[in-house]
Amino acid sequence: MGDESVLSIGFHRDVPFADYCRLEALNASALCWGELSMLHLRAALDGELIKDSKNMAVGRAIHARLLEPELYRTAYRISRGCEAPLQSGARKGQLCGLSARNLLPSGKFACGKHVGDYESLAAVPVLTADEAEAVECAATSVCAHPVVKLLRQEGGYETTGVFEREGVRCKLRLDKWIPGHPAIVDVKKITAARGTLRTIEKNILDYHYDIKAAWYVRGVEILTGVAPAFVWIFVEDGPPYDVRVIQADAETIAI
Repeated sequence: MGDESVLSIGFHRDVPFADYCRLEALNASALCWGELSMLHLRAALDGELIKDSKNMAVGRAIHARLLEPELYRTAYRISRGCEAPLQSGARKGQLCGLSARNLLPSGKFACGKHVGDYESLAAVPVLTADEAEAVECAATSVCAHPVVKLLRQEGGYETTGVFEREGVRCKLRLDKWIPGHPAIVDVKKITAARGTLRTIEKNILDYHYDIKAAWYVRGVEILTGVAPAFVWIFVEDGPPYDVRVIQADAETIAI
């Protein structure tokens, strides 16, 4: 990509997420911190508020499995459980076997207790066997739903957009961009058995999905001259892996 901090105005494909993060431009996630204070917004712009969690990691895996299956197959590893030999106790010499999400340079997996025995880890996303099964079930559920027609339409996955708004250089990253009709599809994970409309609406407000949707729509409109439709696909991360499809109406975007 050359200089990862600079990208021309317009849409771009095949921009690694790490390079997208390094782009010197404002995005919706950083902007939302301004709801707390300008100090928080400044910290977000400086990269000080980046956080991660197991739930977020599983959400990214579902996202990759649905939208970029080839990347999912090559980038993710499924853990066999901790392969560190026990040093004491009745099972001394046997493999630990506990759930493990750390991949060692040797190709073996280690749990949180035994990873400290090693100096470095391979920079590869790891899923436990249970998490990998949940990812497959979620993908199967979405693919069995009529909404899969949206995902299969011509367009780009993980499309990066760079635009200017009120003199500020801005950026966005779209799960699925369909230029033909035009439309944006955003995939979200939701906790199993909590996919009620009331819960989803609460999540939309609590996690600023509505603000981000408006940001994406406005950014695309600036770049193309046409305001696209915006659709969320919510999929549960456990049985029964239900799917809900919600379109952000004009009132939501305007607010």
